[in-house]
Amino acid sequence: MAEGRKLATNTRQSGPERHAEDV
Repeated sequence: MAEGRKLATNTRQSGPERHAEDV
């Protein structure tokens, strides 16, 4: 899941927020 978080941080600078949206 680290990869997904890294991608989110690169696209939106928001790890937890993006993750919640994905899930």
